[in-house]
Amino acid sequence: MDEIGRAHAARSFDQFVLVAPPKVVGEIRRVVPDALKAVLKCTVQKDLTNTPDHDLAAHLSPEALRDAS
Repeated sequence: MDEIGRAHAARSFDQFVLVAPPKVVGEIRRVVPDALKAVLKCTVQKDLTNTPDHDLAAHLSPEALRDAS
């Protein structure tokens, strides 16, 4: 979280999407600082660890993110 917090403070992004397996989403949310919670666009509760790169776009498309919100 520290590195993400520094990137946000440096204005490297203004919103982000949390993508993590359902089992760890709660753990991650507990350590997300308030400043980052304010710019958290949505959470995708999926384990995409073994998803081929060429398939990631379908999971992270605007439509998929809208459905995940």
